[in-house]
Amino acid sequence: MEAAFKLTAAAPAAATPFKVGNRWYAIRLKTRTESPRADFDKTKDQIKKAMLPKKQEETLTAWVKELRGKAKIEINQALLVDK
Repeated sequence: MEAAFKLTAAAPAAATPFKVGNRWYAIRLKTRTESPRADFDKTKDQIKKAMLPKKQEETLTAWVKELRGKAKIEINQALLVDK
């Protein structure tokens, strides 16, 4: 993806093909169009609001996974025995 954004009118083709999954792709720049900045400014806050809960969930999940990895669990056999 980074290589696609580095293409210019002077150098429109990528130096090497890219393997994605089981397929190979050769890319070439046809045209480059600037995105309208006004449209982005209008929807920027909506995009942030939509992405924030997902990012928070991912961060929480990663944190809990890290805590579980560090945790030392000891099972007290005396409490498990039926009397």
